[in-house]
Amino acid sequence: MSKILLPVALCLAVVGAAVLLAGCGDAQAPEGATPKTNGKRLVADSDAGLAGLGEALEMGIQDAMKKGADYLRGQQDAKGGFGDKEIKLPGNVAYTAMAVTALAGSQDSGAAAKDEAITKGLTFLVGFQQENGSIVDNPKVTNYATSAAISALAAARRSEFRQAQAKASAYLKGSQIAADPDDPSYGGFP
Repeated sequence: MSKILLPVALCLAVVGAAVLLAGCGDAQAPEGATPKTNGKRLVADSDAGLAGLGEALEMGIQDAMKKGADYLRGQQDAKGGFGDKEIKLPGNVAYTAMAVTALAGSQDSGAAAKDEAITKGLTFLVGFQQENGSIVDNPKVTNYATSAAISALAAARRSEFRQAQAKASAYLKGSQIAADPDDPSYGGFP
C-alpha cells in the first residue's frame, strides 16, 4: 500500500496547491479567515475554488482529499517524517515536504494550524535545516529538497516556522546561477 504514498502526496499537493494558488478564479481567503458555508457543507480556504463544479463533484473531491490525507497521516513515522514503509525507505525531507504540503492543502488554514501531523512534519523538516539555510538530508538533491520544504512551510502558514522558511528561501535565491548571462544555465538553479 505504501507504493502509493508518493502519488497520493503528489495528487493532494497538486490539487491543494492549485486550489490555494489559483482559487479556480476566486480570491484566496486571508490567513486566519473563517471557513465559509454554501448552505450544505463547509467550504474551507483550500477548496473555496471548488464552488461551481457541481455539488456531487465537489463532495467527491472533498471525500477523495480526506481519504488521501487520512492515508498520509497513517504513513507518518514516530519522528514526523514520511518515507516508504514497503521498501524500508525511512522518512526523508522530500517525501515529508510533499506529504505536509498535501495535508496543509487538504484542509482550511484553521484546521491545518491545529493538525498534529503537519506540526510533526514541519518540525522534522526544520530539523534538517543547515547553517546555510538549505533543508536537506541528501546533498545530491539540495535545491530540490529545499524547494519542497519551502513549499510545505508556505502551505502550512505557521508563524513559528517563518524564520526557517525565510532562511531556506534566502538560500534558494542565493543558489541561482547568475554569474555569466552567456552561460546556458544562467537563471537556473543547480
